[in-house]
Amino acid sequence: LTTASEFVRKDAAGWSPRRSGGLEGLRLDPDSWSVTHAGSPEVESSVFDALPAGAAVLDHVLVRRGVR
Repeated sequence: LTTASEFVRKDAAGWSPRRSGGLEGLRLDPDSWSVTHAGSPEVESSVFDALPAGAAVLDHVLVRRGVR
């Protein structure tokens, strides 16, 4: 959890789906940083669905709450 959290924190850039379609780049730079592990045998993601096949592979899930 610590290693994954620091990796994401160091490069907190990502993608978010737009309601109108496509993706929008974003960067998370909150004042505080805290994540927990969330395990799931199956995950569905509109973000992954919007990418070309094989462009992203899910290897773990981190959950952040209370992000302003």
